[in-house]
Amino acid sequence: MGPLLAARSGTAIGPLSVLPFLVLAPPPELAAVQATCADPASVDDCLSLRFRLRLSGIGPAIMSILPALLLLVLADGLRRGLTLGGLDELADEQVRCLVAIDTDRTVHGITSWLPMYTDGKITGWTH
Repeated sequence: MGPLLAARSGTAIGPLSVLPFLVLAPPPELAAVQATCADPASVDDCLSLRFRLRLSGIGPAIMSILPALLLLVLADGLRRGLTLGGLDELADEQVRCLVAIDTDRTVHGITSWLPMYTDGKITGWTH
């Protein structure tokens, strides 16, 4: 019911806001767009055709639902009790924070390694 309401509302907010554009006519030919945009009197038509051309294909459809899918994955992880950690974990003196750098000195991220304990002794680290 929600996607139908979003498609009919006309409000350009949210990941489902592009649903009305999924049933557009086939995308215009590139030559037709170029010919229309070459005429200074048809600026509105040019913008409309360029917009339709940009919305064609599977890429925009995937990118429009990607935020919703990410939220579902994160919500499922939280439901199962998984967290990304917080400041309490970083306050532990045994936690290792490292910068991931490749051979070209490109920074790829920051990793935190939490200690694993067995019988009160550190037996390894996990991230």
